[in-house]
Amino acid sequence: TFTANFDESVTNLALADITVTGTADGGSPEATNIQRVNDNSFTFDVPRGSSDGDVTVLITADAVQDDAGNGNTETAPITRIFNTDSPSTTLRTDVTSPTGSTTIPFTVTFGEPINDFIIDDISITGTATATASNLTPNGNSFTFDVDVTSDGIITVQIPADVATNDAGNDNTASNSITITIDTTSPTGTITTTASNPINSDSIRFTANFNEGVSLPAPADITVTGTANNNNPEATNIIRTGPTSFTFDVQRGSSDGDVTVFIAANTVQDDAGNGNTATAPITITFDTTSSLPPTINQAAVDALQTTFTLPASTTLDLNQLFNANGHSLGFVFAGCDDFIDYTESNGIFTLVMTDPTTPTCNVTIRASFSEFEGFGFLEILITYTILPPDSQESNDGGNDSEWRTKPTFGKSHITGEKYVDCGYSMDGQCRDVIDYHVDYTRQEIETNSTHDFTLKAYSANGLKSFAIGFGVKSIGAPINSAEAIIHIDLIRNHTTSSTYQIDKITYDNKNMVIGENATFSLNKVKCLPSDESKVCIQLDINDVLFREQMYHEPFVIHALDSRRYSTNNYLNEGLLVHGDSLNQAPFHELNKASQTNSLISIELTRTDKLSDIWTDQFGYNWTKNSFGTWSYVDGPEITISTACTDRDKRICDAFDDKRDKYNKQMEKLRDSLYGKAYTIPEFDDLYESITIYDMDGDSRENFMINNNLKEWLR
Repeated sequence: TFTANFDESVTNLALADITVTGTADGGSPEATNIQRVNDNSFTFDVPRGSSDGDVTVLITADAVQDDAGNGNTETAPITRIFNTDSPSTTLRTDVTSPTGSTTIPFTVTFGEPINDFIIDDISITGTATATASNLTPNGNSFTFDVDVTSDGIITVQIPADVATNDAGNDNTASNSITITIDTTSPTGTITTTASNPINSDSIRFTANFNEGVSLPAPADITVTGTANNNNPEATNIIRTGPTSFTFDVQRGSSDGDVTVFIAANTVQDDAGNGNTATAPITITFDTTSSLPPTINQAAVDALQTTFTLPASTTLDLNQLFNANGHSLGFVFAGCDDFIDYTESNGIFTLVMTDPTTPTCNVTIRASFSEFEGFGFLEILITYTILPPDSQESNDGGNDSEWRTKPTFGKSHITGEKYVDCGYSMDGQCRDVIDYHVDYTRQEIETNSTHDFTLKAYSANGLKSFAIGFGVKSIGAPINSAEAIIHIDLIRNHTTSSTYQIDKITYDNKNMVIGENATFSLNKVKCLPSDESKVCIQLDINDVLFREQMYHEPFVIHALDSRRYSTNNYLNEGLLVHGDSLNQAPFHELNKASQTNSLISIELTRTDKLSDIWTDQFGYNWTKNSFGTWSYVDGPEITISTACTDRDKRICDAFDDKRDKYNKQMEKLRDSLYGKAYTIPEFDDLYESITIYDMDGDSRENFMINNNLKEWLR
């Protein structure tokens, strides 16, 4: 609304005397609604019209006259801008995820100049502890830092309606940026299967880290010693996994020792953190010995082959041989369900995993690979296992970790929390501390993929993980779930507490989920502040939900090597809604006619939560627990005869009082279904059939006889 004021009384002002130009209203703004306020002033409006833009308004000369007839002078133009759009908001950072940085710079850019934006308007959420600082304006943009004081995840966003433009329009919400903060250095070990000393020209070493690291160059691996005329070096680096690689050290031009380690900050994890230095390992090249290996028979004769195995023990088989610089090879077999073992340079470490096992036999076969035809020494050791409960402890108790089940959260013996974030979905973790977890229902759409993580601790070795979607109720067995993913694990005995996936099995009723998920295993800390316990973490990525489920709760499951298991139920579960990706369930009923042709009734069920099936003619069917199909409702069965000159039709005729009659009539109806002139053989159980004319008025009862059968044909 504009106001025109003159310095004396004037005549009326006309719309045509008001000049309006500009880009508003599609480039054609105009004045409307002139109102006289008093003798020398008027108001008028200029609407926005169909679009934002500017308007410039003036009153032309001689538009009005004073009492003496003098025309006015032209007014000075005045310009105003229509702006009804919310300022856009864009957030960015040059830092990639994950990062080891604790100060992360961000820039937020608004689509136009804004007011009232302050540092408290910045939203920061996630598992890491973080605050915003150093908010600095720069035109339509602001820069600020996010200072992080702990590892974890941060999500940064500028919410809607925290700033306004000059027209008073609130900003839109920005995009969100999620970054993982990782400031922890990776740790690693170097191992080798080579004997010490070794009669060989090359030694292969394996480097294993606790997380994914970059691959070093050969020159980055520190190798010192007297081999190769005091100049040994690493060669032939090969990546064997995201957390491991192998490399070789050559004997070169001379025997001697080599000491190998990876110095600090040689490799980096995905966040850019340099590693801590590995412990050095020293091996000696000795190719001068020409003596073959021999058996130390006295040591073999003195070997104790029957004893009680405590929780763990070591066996040094090197004493049984005079290796003479040659490499030993070992094969371990037996007691797999009750004993875990590791072997390094002929020293076996045996760990009991089941205190309830009976006596079992372990066979260790040792041989020398360098001498073909050299016999092997086979030692049979019988272990008599004494359960820990029968052994006295210092405090007189028996709450050994041998007795605890695998857990996603707390100890089943003491109630102590062992694991945090035992379950995660799409990066949102949940502590699993009860048999049934107070879990807020998650609503998801069909045709969407989701990530799940299970993290468990076991003192006795894990055998398997499983996750069951759609269990009937809390406490229902996992095999009642609508979809189960079961992952079998096997122990990699080259390093302690390392697993790999052996087999993945889907038990997927009605194809509730897709079967193209990806899986990975990692060793992780059970608790961020506790180095004493190591958990196995299973990541299941890209689980596709194909259709709705009958039930919402789901269950996570772990089984250890003693066959002890744990189940935890997430009681509100998952509510899956949306269109099914699966073809509608289909069933075909085949009925034989008199001519031995098959009458096909095709049944489909469009709603998996319903027990009603519909055939191709619009009839509804249901199936009882004995597998018998029957009608529910639907249009009256009407089948035209081939005798068009009679203009007759056969209709259903059921007598509820006569069960046997009903069954026979149902057979007749099924046989006639969808056919004009095929009927089954009649027998004496049929008494009559009712025939209607086309108008449905008159009817007759026909006895079943040859004449009627002929007429029906």
